[in-house]
Amino acid sequence: MKKILKTLDPILGKTAFSKAMQLIYEDFGKKENSFVKNTAFNKNFGISTGQILEGAKLAETLGIEYSGILNNTTTKVAGKAYYDTANKSIFKCIRNTSINYADATYFTAISNDDLLGKLENLLKIETLNYTFSDFANAVLEASFTITAKKIGNTTTLTMFVNPTSVGTLEPVVKKLKYILPSEFRPALGVYGVVRPDASSPFIMIFSIDQSGEIKFSFDSKIGVGNGCAGTISYVN
Repeated sequence: MKKILKTLDPILGKTAFSKAMQLIYEDFGKKENSFVKNTAFNKNFGISTGQILEGAKLAETLGIEYSGILNNTTTKVAGKAYYDTANKSIFKCIRNTSINYADATYFTAISNDDLLGKLENLLKIETLNYTFSDFANAVLEASFTITAKKIGNTTTLTMFVNPTSVGTLEPVVKKLKYILPSEFRPALGVYGVVRPDASSPFIMIFSIDQSGEIKFSFDSKIGVGNGCAGTISYVN
């Protein structure tokens, strides 16, 4: 470049062209050095401050292969991770699909915040203890005690029925007026069958539906002194 400028100077003199070429030459001297192997943006690959993280490290951190953005119609493959721009979270594909949103049928959230929320819910414990003495189609006054313990999304519920007046409870289905609070209701209807002891002449059958309604019946008449308790576990 210097030789070119020296050749042009006698001919053109210090013209605008010559000056422009001089500036270009000077700028060449300020250029950034070319990249060398195993570096990016003049920084070495690594995990320390000031270093660049290799793309493969993301897959190592997630434990599964990262395959790009979720929000498009390309095929998502089960077992691979995708980033959802709407939720700002990483999702694992659990079934092959081409949908462009994080439907729970096809994806499960695996970002740190999502996993922490699941863990906190798993450790959450709630209890219920309620006693009452009426039901919708009563033929005999009885006391009912319902206790429930919910750990995460699993509830264990016990119902104790004790006739308290002279008479009998007929073997017909009875519906309690009491409705379970929403947090203790089963995801699907459940039922239990209970015999107080091996020598008992009757068994109690009770059910709980998704609305929290409780029904029960006995296979024979029972009277005062024939209390019975039943326990059932279910997923909320």
